[in-house]
Amino acid sequence: MIIIIIIIIIIIIIIIIIIIIIIIIIIIVIVSSSSINIIIIIVVVLVVVVVVVIIIIIIIIIIIVI
Repeated sequence: MIIIIIIIIIIIIIIIIIIIIIIIIIIIVIVSSSSINIIIIIVVVLVVVVVVVIIIIIIIIIIIVI
C-alpha cells in the first residue's frame, strides 16, 4: 500500500513539473522573437526526453521492488 501511495505522489509531482515547464515555455515563446524559438523547441524536446527517461526508470524500479 505504501509503495502505491509513493508511486502516485511521484507521478503527480512529475505531471505538475511538466505542466509548469509547458506554461513557462508558452510564456517565453509569446514574449520572445522567432530566432529564440528554435532554441526553446530544442530545450523542450530535451526536457521531454529527460522526463520520459526518468518516468521509465521509476517504473522499472517499481517493477523490481514489487
